[in-house]
Amino acid sequence: MRFVSSGSAFLGVDIGTGSCRVLAVNHKGEILALDKVKYPTVYPKPGWAEQDPEKIYGAMIKAIHSVTQKLTQQGFRVEVVGLSSVYHSLIALGKHNQLLTQSIIWEDLRSASEVDDIKKVKESEEFYYRTGCPIHSLYPLAKISWLRKNCPKIFSQVTKFISIKEYILLKLFDLFVIDYSVASASGLFNIHSLDWDNSILNFLEIKKSQLSKTVSTLTILRPMLHEPAKAMGLSPEVPWVIGSGDGALANLGSGIIKPGAAAVTVGTSGAVRVTRYEPKLDLQKRTWCYHVTDGRWIVSGAINNGGLVYQWLADTFFNGEKRQKQSIYNVLNALASEVPPGAQGLLFLPFLNAERSPYWNSYARGVIIGLGLQHRKQHLVRAALEGIVFGLYSIFEILEKIIGSSQEIRVSGGFVKSPIWLQILSNVFNRAINVSNTEESSALGAALLGMLAIGALTNIEDIGKIIRVRNVCKPDNELHVYYHKLYQVYKRTYWKIVDEFTALAELRHEALQSDVGERGEM
Repeated sequence: MRFVSSGSAFLGVDIGTGSCRVLAVNHKGEILALDKVKYPTVYPKPGWAEQDPEKIYGAMIKAIHSVTQKLTQQGFRVEVVGLSSVYHSLIALGKHNQLLTQSIIWEDLRSASEVDDIKKVKESEEFYYRTGCPIHSLYPLAKISWLRKNCPKIFSQVTKFISIKEYILLKLFDLFVIDYSVASASGLFNIHSLDWDNSILNFLEIKKSQLSKTVSTLTILRPMLHEPAKAMGLSPEVPWVIGSGDGALANLGSGIIKPGAAAVTVGTSGAVRVTRYEPKLDLQKRTWCYHVTDGRWIVSGAINNGGLVYQWLADTFFNGEKRQKQSIYNVLNALASEVPPGAQGLLFLPFLNAERSPYWNSYARGVIIGLGLQHRKQHLVRAALEGIVFGLYSIFEILEKIIGSSQEIRVSGGFVKSPIWLQILSNVFNRAINVSNTEESSALGAALLGMLAIGALTNIEDIGKIIRVRNVCKPDNELHVYYHKLYQVYKRTYWKIVDEFTALAELRHEALQSDVGERGEM
């Protein structure tokens, strides 16, 4: 084990959907400094979602510089930087590494119709079993296929298809390299051979040379280029550990390093994840399986609609309340607390941005059922909270069947600050809810993986000794029985109207292709 002094600091950098989070911890996992810098998502067309890679890179530089300044003032020295990033982004580069596209992120649904075409091809039936990724519009597989068909001029100029993490590493090290974890969430990577899947690349008509070299999540990169090192306040010789994807690292940062517990995260989206020692797939293709680090995998499902539903509620119905001094989310939580469980018969299927697990339906949209004259805005908030938790539970229910029971639930993400949200989660899941010592579990997981890679931790089991958890709530059995009944209504409602989502999508497309959407009634 490498000697670690009391003045050592270990950085974790998490490139998330809406911001870059950077934290520094000591050898005990205690937080020394923390900063966050936001960046925007733009929606140039309905269903599209993009980000500017340069703005993300700039945000990371700013956040790291802020943290290193604080550490210098405290007398700490950075020993390593571990890197976490969001999954599923796609950036196309030209022969001079210029941007041919922005970063097309997981929210982007433009390839939904392309997914339908891919599924019609017989060989695609095996894609899931080789990659661990269902065929869906969030995956780079579908995005590349869409680009090939709809932007042939751009497609012909592409020399590299990369993720936002690869873009960051290119800027820092002038290398094209990616870890097994982020690669395993692309739909292009064979999780059994730990390499790009040649048959899928042939299907997409792309070459292996157009993708980065894949490496272990414990790979150390150095030296860093001088200019970015100076901008961040780091020595070029500080080792960077390439790390993993944010979901995988959220498990590590929550201390879930072995089977038996489930991690629930809600940020912009949401996920339920369990750890395995080997890949595990679902015969019905409802879950996904990604690499975490050597000897560890996560089996999971994710929902598209987590905190973004709360954000939509705030922006749409509570502009007046947003001008108050207190957090709008505290206002919404308080309003939801005024309403009894079940929101007096109001049910919200919160598929505002389509849905991933377990339905994998790019055409799904939000549904409100049971609306009556007695309902007010606070009922909608309560129903939205319950609907998001039902979405998470629908994943948990499947994981219990294919993996086995998880007696412990550990939560992370922004929603840990909401007592009502956690209590609803506990009552629906019928499990006690535990919270780890930081909500920034992905950034913490990145720092811990960095410590492991340089020998500051002896083995991965040491991570479990560092993470501390506390119990925040326990289930109410009577409410669990009630919520179970409401959850059955939630599932039946989806399946009864599933065909209508497609019909509405066709009508939306028809309106966009004509002037119907611009007309008014006379």
